[in-house]
Amino acid sequence: VLQDGRGGMLIMPGQVPPAQNPHYADARELKLKMRELASQLVASLDKSLVNHVALPTAFVSQDDFERSSSLGRFIVEQMFYEFNQRGLPTREYRMSGNLTVREDGEFVLLRHPGSSALDPGAVYLVCTYYTDQNMIFVNARLIKSDGRVLRTGLLLMPVTPLTGGMLANSGRRFSESSV
Repeated sequence: VLQDGRGGMLIMPGQVPPAQNPHYADARELKLKMRELASQLVASLDKSLVNHVALPTAFVSQDDFERSSSLGRFIVEQMFYEFNQRGLPTREYRMSGNLTVREDGEFVLLRHPGSSALDPGAVYLVCTYYTDQNMIFVNARLIKSDGRVLRTGLLLMPVTPLTGGMLANSGRRFSESSV
């Protein structure tokens, strides 16, 4: 068995393939779903979109726009990566303005409760998701500050032990954490 350099393996004829870790398979499938969503959102990237900076925001529950989850926050992080890989400029808006050095690490990103005015030169990635016991339905939109929808994306994902655990970690409602 040899690594193929693309995350897979080459198996010699007559050899039994090694058992695949089901957790790795779930994580890899989630990564591929994020790639699919980004492709839908930036397909045929035109000059009007390239001239804007993308600001991915927390993906929220369709039933409660003030609640996200570890899954919703993970998708945002992946969209930063996927947009960057496709040439769509993104901006990190969670910069603290300071480098904080502590014994447990060095930190630049912070979550500060509050709000700020929308940037008319940006496009915002907003998303809702709905879940039942078997599936997660994800609807994403790239919108301008005036509410005009530029692009849309749709995903269907199974609830797996990985995504189910991420959904269960919903944290506080936005209104509970705001000043």
